[in-house]
Amino acid sequence: MRPAHRWWLGALGALLALPLLALAWLLWWLDPNSLRPLIEQQARERLGVVLQLSGPLRWSLWPALSVQSGPGALGTDPAVPLLRWQGLQFTLRWPGWRVTPWQFDGLVIDGLQVQLQADETGRWNLAGLRDALSAALRDGVSAQRALRIHPLRLRNADIAVRTAPDANWWRATQLDVKASLDGSADALQWTLANLQISGQLGGGVLPEAGQAVSVSGAQWVIELPAAAGQGVDRGGRLRISPLQMRLGSASLRVTADSSLQWQPLRGAGELQFETASLRDWLAAQGTTLPPARDAKVLRAVSLAARWKLTDTEVALDDLRLRLDDTQLQGRVGGRWREPQDWQVELKGDAVNLDRYRRPDADPGEPFRLPVAALRTLPLNGSVRLQRLTAGGAVARDALIELHSAQAAGRVRRP
Repeated sequence: MRPAHRWWLGALGALLALPLLALAWLLWWLDPNSLRPLIEQQARERLGVVLQLSGPLRWSLWPALSVQSGPGALGTDPAVPLLRWQGLQFTLRWPGWRVTPWQFDGLVIDGLQVQLQADETGRWNLAGLRDALSAALRDGVSAQRALRIHPLRLRNADIAVRTAPDANWWRATQLDVKASLDGSADALQWTLANLQISGQLGGGVLPEAGQAVSVSGAQWVIELPAAAGQGVDRGGRLRISPLQMRLGSASLRVTADSSLQWQPLRGAGELQFETASLRDWLAAQGTTLPPARDAKVLRAVSLAARWKLTDTEVALDDLRLRLDDTQLQGRVGGRWREPQDWQVELKGDAVNLDRYRRPDADPGEPFRLPVAALRTLPLNGSVRLQRLTAGGAVARDALIELHSAQAAGRVRRP
């Protein structure tokens, strides 16, 4: 190579390196904490939210532009932050040779704390924050056509949910969430891919100590309404690939035929549930079943059905239930909003009720049929069995009729 050529290549390399060296020098000598007031001001003016950064700010250049922050909070009222965290880190993708804007490349949040609560009208406390961020993201994403966060990570998160002012709190703790997020400005469509969630779930109807829970799904597609200021509690759709969930020793698999619509609520699909021991699983949820003469009963349970959900009704069609050695098929469904009204139509092979009676050595309190309570149950329908054994007697083709206005159940030969 001629000396002149080497000189020109060296000059070109120096020229290309100058902007990077200038940026490196700027980031090295500029204290990022001096930008804290500006960042918080921009959040108020451009996003309409109150951002509080109380921890140290740090940044690095390689392998990506990375910004790290300590504790912080976010909300619409400075006195009542709705989200808190212990640490936050995000990376920005370096622009390529073409004129491309900076884009998120990854977001990691440590120690996130959120309380989701609905008021008497059903409006969530995060609705204002969601609307403000949705409008800002809609405008910001429109300029670059897409928002991409790979990966999105929550570590040791704590999320509490209460669906009504007088309802019990559900609490998910020690949450670890991994996913990838892609957003589209035009369709207001958000895709969560490779979702993995693990942690502890308690409260509500579960013990406060919680049970190990895990959720996985290949892809969730969330479609928000196009009208500004609306969100998931005012409309929208959710499309999910097969969703796998485990709570303690039980597993649940749910699929949807098409999008699950929020308002009006509408969706359908299939589900499968199973556990190796119903007795042990219920005991872990805080419900202890009485002992039985046969120690092998109330163990393996499996259920498969087609589900259908609307604003007022839920149904399990083509239901196939197996409890111990008994198999049942049929339908269960009804109105889940007040006034409730449930229908049961099941057919089974054989049930030996004597196996489920308390052992003679531990008879417990004398059993009394709670007739008054059973009368109030909004339950109607029938259970037909090919063979029913009770008290040593055997009934073939037995029919158990359920009537909410009567004594709730009686057995007869049809």
